[in-house]
Amino acid sequence: MDGILPGTAIEVGELHEDLAKVFLSHVFSGGGIAMSQLCTMTGLEPYLIQNWVKRGFVQKPSKKTYNVSQFCRIVIINMLRGTMSLDEIVGLMSYINGALDDSSDDRIPDEELYNLFINVICRIGDRVGGEGIERACADVAVPETDPATDRAIREVLRVMVYAYYSAELKRQAQVFLRALD
Repeated sequence: MDGILPGTAIEVGELHEDLAKVFLSHVFSGGGIAMSQLCTMTGLEPYLIQNWVKRGFVQKPSKKTYNVSQFCRIVIINMLRGTMSLDEIVGLMSYINGALDDSSDDRIPDEELYNLFINVICRIGDRVGGEGIERACADVAVPETDPATDRAIREVLRVMVYAYYSAELKRQAQVFLRALD
């Protein structure tokens, strides 16, 4: 799969498993990133990110810098908002990680969840469909957790993948619609 890293404005060429993990380790090797970098990488306006922080969807930055978890939370929200309401996204993220402005109750760090999502997308490839999505979500290697957490992670991944492909299909339909003119 070629294109853009989901939820960002970053061109990556071909998606491959653990791409998010590798990418994030390079970007955050020197610590956090500034708002301007975050906006460039996500294509979002600063006021939108600040609103999400103010509403408690994302933890507050430390010394005006965003860490890898905050970046991934913002990317996940951005990726899902094409087909889900903000309330639905917050509900989904709260289901897996409790209070969104407190990482101490998280079942899985946002960067691991995002990397698992990318891995599922890579396993599906161009074979988008219910069975392929279900199989890829079931087969992805989830970090060692208890059975309830494992099930919750896989359920959240399933929702994320369906929402992602729904948004992609919607964008493609809009391209075809514009071509009718």
